[in-house]
Amino acid sequence: MTALGAIRGLDSALGLWADRRLEVREEWAAGLPAGTRGALTGDHPADHARLDGAGREARRRSYRPHAGHTGALRQS
Repeated sequence: MTALGAIRGLDSALGLWADRRLEVREEWAAGLPAGTRGALTGDHPADHARLDGAGREARRRSYRPHAGHTGALRQS
């Protein structure tokens, strides 16, 4: 993820969302970036809303405008 984050113009996101009954090795999970792990509850509408919120938050955290960034506007 660090290497991907160093590439200008490339955004990436990682998330691990698993059923609460799935055991994930803690030593592996400890290597995940903060805020990228969650547990699914089985309540599909609630889980969907939580995943959407996590995705929005990940995009908000990763947004880094670069010099000359104009968003959707073209420079003439």
